[in-house]
Amino acid sequence: MEKIIYRAKGRGYVACIVAVCALLAALLAVSIWLFVASRIVIAAILLIIAAVGAVWTAIEVFSYKLVLTDEGIALSENRFLASVRQEKVELKYEGLCELKQTYVACKEYKTAPAIALFYSDGIFRFLNVKRFSQPQIDMIISDIKRLAEAGLGREVSVLKHKKGEGFAILY
Repeated sequence: MEKIIYRAKGRGYVACIVAVCALLAALLAVSIWLFVASRIVIAAILLIIAAVGAVWTAIEVFSYKLVLTDEGIALSENRFLASVRQEKVELKYEGLCELKQTYVACKEYKTAPAIALFYSDGIFRFLNVKRFSQPQIDMIISDIKRLAEAGLGREVSVLKHKKGEGFAILY
C-alpha cells in the first residue's frame, strides 16, 4: 500500500508561521525582561501565553497534512486558533473522472487555490490547497492521477487551468 504525505510549504503559510513564532519569541523576551524587573505576575502570564501559543502552533504545523493512499485522499482540518476553516476531507478515487486546479471563493470573499475532483455521477469536490506551494500542487495532482488510474484501471484526465479563468464559490 502506497502512502504519500504532503506537508504544507506554501510561501504565505510559512511566512505566517514565521511571524507567529517571532511574536511568541518577543512575548518570551518581554516576560524574561519583566522577571528581571521584578514584575513576576505579568511575566508569568506572558510566559504562559507564549508557551501555550508555541505548543498550539507546533501541533498545528505537525498535524496539518495531505495524505494520498491507494484508496483515497485525506486532508487534515484547516484551523486558525479556535476556529475550523475547513473540516477534514476524505475522498475516494471511485468514480473519479477529471482533476483540475482552480480557485474557490470562501466565506470571506477571498480566493484560495483548490483542486477540483469531478466524479462520474456528476458530483464534484474541492480540496483547499491554499497552504501548499505551486510545485506541491502540481505534484499532488500528478500523484492523485497516478494512484486513481492504478486503482480504477482507466485514465483520469487533468484539465488545464488558465490564469484569470473563472472560479467556484464555496459557502
